[in-house]
Amino acid sequence: ILEQVTYTSEMVDYLIKLSKVQAMEANKSKFDLRELLQKVITQYKITLQNNHLHVRNNLDSIEHFGIEEDISQMEIVFHNLISNAIKYGEEDYFEILLTNDRDNELKCTIKNKTTRVQQEHLTHIWDSFYVIEESRNKAFSGTGLGLSIVATILDENELSYEVKLEDSYISFSIWFHLNQF
Repeated sequence: ILEQVTYTSEMVDYLIKLSKVQAMEANKSKFDLRELLQKVITQYKITLQNNHLHVRNNLDSIEHFGIEEDISQMEIVFHNLISNAIKYGEEDYFEILLTNDRDNELKCTIKNKTTRVQQEHLTHIWDSFYVIEESRNKAFSGTGLGLSIVATILDENELSYEVKLEDSYISFSIWFHLNQF
C-alpha cells in the first residue's frame, strides 16, 4: 500500500509539473551551463555515493559554455536526465559530456548503459505516460512523464535534441546556442 501511495504521489507531482511547464513561458537569461551541470550533479552527491556511482565528465575541458536559456527550466531538464541515468544505468558510472559540436553551438550529452531500452522504444520515449518496463515494475519504471516534461521544455525553448541507442548505451543530447558574456 505504501509503495502504491508513493507511486500515486509521484504521478500527481509529475502531472502538476507537466501542466506548469506547458503553461509557462521561457524566461531566458545568460548563464554558465557548466556551473548549472555541476550544481545539479552536486545535488545528487549522496544518491551517487549510496549507489556506488560516479559521473564521468569533461566539464573542465570545454572552453565556450555560456548560453542564454531559462535556467530554472534547464535545471528541470537536467534533473530528469540525470535521475534517469542513475535509476536506469547498468554500470557504476554515467557520462555527461559537453562538446563544441556545430558552429556556435554547444552539445550536452548524458549517456549510460542500459539493456532495457530497445530501438523500437525510441519513437515513443518522449510521449506522455510511455513506460518501457513492460511488467510495470515500479522499481524499474517511472510515471512515463519525466521525458515528456523534458521534451516540452526543450520544445518551448526551441532547442534541438535527440535520443540515440548504440551498443546498449543510451544518450540524450541537447544543442545550445553559445552566447558570449
